[in-house]
Amino acid sequence: MSIKAFTYFIAATSIALVIGLIAINYSKAGEGIVSKTTISEPVNLMASDLNVVVDSVKGTAKLLYHGKELSSPQPPAKQNWKSIVLHIFPENVAKMIAEGAVLQIVVFSLIFGFALRQVSEHHRRIMLDWTESLPEVMFKFTGIIMYFAPIAVGGAMAYTIGTMGFEVVWNLVKLLLTLYVALIVFILMVFIPVLLFLEFRSKSFLRPFMSPLLWLLPQPVRKPPFLKR
Repeated sequence: MSIKAFTYFIAATSIALVIGLIAINYSKAGEGIVSKTTISEPVNLMASDLNVVVDSVKGTAKLLYHGKELSSPQPPAKQNWKSIVLHIFPENVAKMIAEGAVLQIVVFSLIFGFALRQVSEHHRRIMLDWTESLPEVMFKFTGIIMYFAPIAVGGAMAYTIGTMGFEVVWNLVKLLLTLYVALIVFILMVFIPVLLFLEFRSKSFLRPFMSPLLWLLPQPVRKPPFLKR
């Protein structure tokens, strides 16, 4: 199972990266967008206003301006094969989930599954019942958040247009269209061939997805369930 999971993950991710790079380089969505808040101009400082603090123990020096440390952007560090291998194994599962590190989550899930098989049936059943109940709770949690989504999206759009100008809307539309086209190509090139190869049954396969997909359909205006008595 682990070999199949890693093989599919690496192959599908590689194809997705290629499709994404081709799509974004062809559409050039977002090209030319410069945030007004990030534009900076050179500032001349008096040498008398600068102080240098030297740490003789660590062998480092800090440049201070009126008590505040000045820093310059550091170039991204290059990763070698050792750091890449070490990065596969998660240091903190909650952090990996929050950052969306899929590969680390897959590795943790596989190791967790191997460990779960080695415990007694009593402890295994408790954990399986908990993991099966967790998605149901999270769907309800997502449902509550979805009621506040229009307010959040409106605030995000207002901030984006206010800081970058109204012309950013066309770039966002182009980026969204690029995403949809890339997803359609990915589905046609990867998902459908895999499903046909496995000869899946459509009803049994799509049944678990029906509940989340219902949120994409227009919902009648009603009182949120968490406000009902």
